[in-house]
Amino acid sequence: ATEHRVWCNYGAVLEKLEVLEEASKCYSQALKQSPCYFKAQYRKSKNLHRRALYGEAVVSYEQAIQLRPDFYKVWYYRGKALLQLNRIDQAIASFQKAVELYDGDSKIWMILGRTLLQAHYPQDALTAINHSLRLNSSNGSAWSYQAASLKALGKLEDAIASLDKSVALEPDNFRFWHFRGLVLLELDQLKAAEESFTMSLKLQAYNHQAWLAMGWVLQKMAD
Repeated sequence: ATEHRVWCNYGAVLEKLEVLEEASKCYSQALKQSPCYFKAQYRKSKNLHRRALYGEAVVSYEQAIQLRPDFYKVWYYRGKALLQLNRIDQAIASFQKAVELYDGDSKIWMILGRTLLQAHYPQDALTAINHSLRLNSSNGSAWSYQAASLKALGKLEDAIASLDKSVALEPDNFRFWHFRGLVLLELDQLKAAEESFTMSLKLQAYNHQAWLAMGWVLQKMAD
């Protein structure tokens, strides 16, 4: 009962069994025995995150950062928790610190790009997304975020080229087809936009936004 590693490992097993509150208590016991035990602090932080206790998770991540400021994943997960709290600028700074420490994780570049786009920094977003795609070009979501950045910059033709890659990689993703249709509609390519919305609705018939967009296209086609 006085061995911090036993408590931490016990918590990890309970976590696997989805007994999350008991797992958290185990991590706290581990930290009671050894307050500077990074593994327990990190696991406790992620446990709070999983239980949607985002404010507590951020505090716990910051305690983990005090122990190991060079571990990029702590900065990444802290950023994700900050996003849930709608603390966008702080989340961006946290993701930027993560990629500064390690620039080889495509998903962190992607979420940084997505968050920069959300904060209306399309050029910076595009730079981050391009970095993500250099690391992993088979991610349909990354291509769609690249398209969103390009669209925000007024580069609609380039956005369509990116969305074509999205739907080629993930042809069953109705959101990609819907977004592609919206960009085609903006380009006044009405027949192609109608086909894209049709594909979106075949995949997800209960998307009211796609039905609305289909109405816009048909109206512009005088149908």
